[in-house]
Amino acid sequence: YILMKMKSNMIKFNKTEFNTNNQTNINIKLFNTLMMLDYATRVYGTLVHLVYIILILVSKKMQTRTLFYVNHATITNSFYVLMLTIYIAGENPQTPIKILNDLLCFISELIWASSNYLRMYSILLIAIYRYLSVRHVRLFKKLNSSKLLLTIPILFTWFFSFLLPISFKYILRTESFDAYCYDGKGRTYFDSIMYFVLTYLFMLILPTIAIISLYVLIIHNLKSSNTSILNKKNFHQASSFLFTTNTLSLAGNSFQENDTINISMKKKHIKFANQFACKKLIFKFQLKILI
Repeated sequence: YILMKMKSNMIKFNKTEFNTNNQTNINIKLFNTLMMLDYATRVYGTLVHLVYIILILVSKKMQTRTLFYVNHATITNSFYVLMLTIYIAGENPQTPIKILNDLLCFISELIWASSNYLRMYSILLIAIYRYLSVRHVRLFKKLNSSKLLLTIPILFTWFFSFLLPISFKYILRTESFDAYCYDGKGRTYFDSIMYFVLTYLFMLILPTIAIISLYVLIIHNLKSSNTSILNKKNFHQASSFLFTTNTLSLAGNSFQENDTINISMKKKHIKFANQFACKKLIFKFQLKILI
């Protein structure tokens, strides 16, 4: 009986071990598949950004001032994608010299952290630029009058994108993680938490709130402009109908003034649509306005 019981327990143990090993193999295969998809996405993102940068250098249509901030956002985002791709072969620099490894890891940590800020601040610049084109036309024209004036906001974004992570790093005395040289490894758990709270506050939360607010203001301004056009159109039509004695002259003046307002508004809408760098969207937008 004892021998039979031991044999039964051995069979159960072997089955359990087999099931465990089988499940482990499935998990490993799934993990490797996901890692391959992740690597493929990183390489694909790098190639897409590289093709876009080549188009900027080759095509004059891509070098217009209205696309200045869009092109800048794409170029800065390429640094972020490159940092994701550079560590496919290994998790950290693996040269024989330790000092060189530490230096490369520090540079990687700084570029990684700064590229995250640059991505969001570049998108914020595009939102500000489009807001000016709709709300403050004079300032928008002045900004567009010189590439130097267009470059000054970009210099500010680069300055703060490097200043903020360096300041947080030395205030909280953080280091880079062993894996992928990520930033934010503090001496204590509290230091790490504070670093990530400050980072995401200034890198993601505040810029996102500003971007959403600007686009809400843009949409509100465009809607209010359309409403004012419709009200003026209805007013002039009613005036031309009531004053029948001067029907031809009043109607002529009404349509002339209305056409002037519509042309002005169409230019504003088209100027705003041009910021999106999409010919099909611009064509549909123009067609919708004309109809």
